[in-house]
Amino acid sequence: MKGCLVILLIVLTPFLLLSGPIGWILGIIAWILLLKDSGKNSGNDQ
Repeated sequence: MKGCLVILLIVLTPFLLLSGPIGWILGIIAWILLLKDSGKNSGNDQ
């Protein structure tokens, strides 16, 4: 389930980057949330 989210985010990132500052902010927030979530699930506190 998380793999689909990662793929979706990777696909959407270029469009977010092209859409300007708002897209950058949304993209950064999405990546932070995803990385935080995956870090919690794997049990690594890096």
